[in-house]
Amino acid sequence: MSDYKPSDDESIIYMAKSTLETTEIYIGKTERALSERKKEHEDSARKGDGTRFHDTLINTGFANWEWITLEICERGNQFKVEKSYIEKLHAVSVDLLNTVHNKKDPEPSPTFARPIKRTSKPNATSDLFRREAGVLKPVINLVTGQKYRTMTKACKMESETKDHIRKSCNTGAMLQNGSRFAWLDLEDNPLLTAGHASEKVIGKFARKVKNLVTDKVFKNADEFAFQHEVSSSAISANASGKSYLVKNKWVFCYLDDNGQEIRKPKHEIGLKKLKDKDRVRYLAWHINDQDMENLYEFKM
Repeated sequence: MSDYKPSDDESIIYMAKSTLETTEIYIGKTERALSERKKEHEDSARKGDGTRFHDTLINTGFANWEWITLEICERGNQFKVEKSYIEKLHAVSVDLLNTVHNKKDPEPSPTFARPIKRTSKPNATSDLFRREAGVLKPVINLVTGQKYRTMTKACKMESETKDHIRKSCNTGAMLQNGSRFAWLDLEDNPLLTAGHASEKVIGKFARKVKNLVTDKVFKNADEFAFQHEVSSSAISANASGKSYLVKNKWVFCYLDDNGQEIRKPKHEIGLKKLKDKDRVRYLAWHINDQDMENLYEFKM
């Protein structure tokens, strides 16, 4: 959109074109910069003045319109030039939205539709109106590409909690099942954060765990449980510091978002128990093995 400001003897003929429905077009004229006239149209649309163009403008969403300067003509000739553009477009398959809305014009633009009566709260229930107001916040599953009108709908269809989907949208965190969500802007494009490129995971048993005996890290308790035939609840309890050992041979702890160990007192006790368990309590050798070449170690 050009922000050219016409001189005292110039007028701008412009076109507003919907980018969602390309046949919806409005032709206008102004003696001010096009950006100023655009703002006047949007302000009138918010107030609900009853014109067809302004109804369509707010229902479609302000972000979904392209404003184009068609011609800069001599002031006094603007009504004739505007009319010529309208007549040309009227002859083709477009939906002209022009109505009489400027009573100061001595020669108003042709009227192709009767003004629409509006309520005191125009379009208050329309999706686009509510989205612009921040009341309605659609979401998208970035893995499947599925879009949802509301977070409640996403929760129902994805079998996930609102807290998890909201956190995924706000932080970019991945759910345990591999899904990742984002809010949608007015043009239905995902609103991505730096966290959407991270490996952070949310959900039940989603935190990484570390085997303090082997120093190996697992993405969650379920991963280790599946590989070693032990219950994930036992690993989670141990990682939380509620037990000393798992199967009398492992000690686990959770890792924070920076990969640092979250150790509890029982973890240290568990590790000490394992160390004491492996300690040699006494040695023995055959009575004839005077050089003690074949020693027998006893840990119990």
